[in-house]
Amino acid sequence: VSDLEKLDTSMRSSGQVQPPTRVAGGAQPVQDPTATVQQAQLTEEQRKERQRSIQLHLELLAHAATCNSTSCTSRNCQKMKDFMRHESQCKITAARGCRLCMQINKVLALHARQCKLEKCAVPKCHEIREQIRQMTIRQQSMDDRRRAMMNDMYSRSATQGMSGANDHIQN
Repeated sequence: VSDLEKLDTSMRSSGQVQPPTRVAGGAQPVQDPTATVQQAQLTEEQRKERQRSIQLHLELLAHAATCNSTSCTSRNCQKMKDFMRHESQCKITAARGCRLCMQINKVLALHARQCKLEKCAVPKCHEIREQIRQMTIRQQSMDDRRRAMMNDMYSRSATQGMSGANDHIQN
């Protein structure tokens, strides 16, 4: 079992990442309904341990992205570099089902959500943050349209209600 597989299991059961499952006859991922049940069954100690594991992987990712040493003292630096190299060179990719690519992409996404650096050395950090920013803008736009539509609907029903209430006064 690789370190990233342990992280993947850790992130799933901590609620950090919901594993996609396939719908019969379709290719759209849906959330695993058992994930929240598993999360509820975790003890506080287990949650803390998983969070610590995730944090250590994120620190290792940041270190490996900037480390140029061929004889680094970190035990897992070369492993993380190998994972990052795999993700950048893989012919299958996460989109087509490479489990290792999916796992490293989860770590990259977690890093990008937390990263505040303008020039980050972690691969895809800027790209993922830009995708998150665009998604947030789209979500806000949809919320604004929905809010405007509901306000319009409420004002119309209030206007119609008011005109109907005043009909008996005109007689």
